[in-house]
Amino acid sequence: MNSLITVQKWMKAAKIITVIILVACIVGIVFALYAGLTGATFGLIDLVIAGGEGISLNGTQISVAVLCAAAELAVSVVIAILILGYLKKEKAAGTPFTFEGARNIRKIGILALVLPIVVQFICSLIESSYSITSEVGFDVNITLALFLLFLSALFNHGAELSAPQDEEL
Repeated sequence: MNSLITVQKWMKAAKIITVIILVACIVGIVFALYAGLTGATFGLIDLVIAGGEGISLNGTQISVAVLCAAAELAVSVVIAILILGYLKKEKAAGTPFTFEGARNIRKIGILALVLPIVVQFICSLIESSYSITSEVGFDVNITLALFLLFLSALFNHGAELSAPQDEEL
């Protein structure tokens, strides 16, 4: 029972971290939308990237790039809201080791894997039509998705262990 208390404390910490991420993503979306919608009023902007290379973007390109970034942040908001929903159900159940909870985490893990890829693909198509090259980065999303899929397997195993066993004679 002591380990269940430890797991509950970790779940409480996960909820706090998820809320912080949710708020940060919403703030990022608001700023990105503002910058994207007003970006068309900018003139030509020269940017210097880390390698010292300079690139020039016009206002429309800036708007498209920033709005695509907002779309990518929106995926994080959706995933965070789904995780908070799971954590609420987990708290009501009193344990993460339920078959329904494991199924929910698995669904969130699959969405965390698929949604960013779809949005990044669509954004890449849009950006390429405006002659914008962007780097595709899925490291965090893949790591989160794999972690959630691992948790779902772990929680499913815990549910199997805590389910009443039929004794065979």
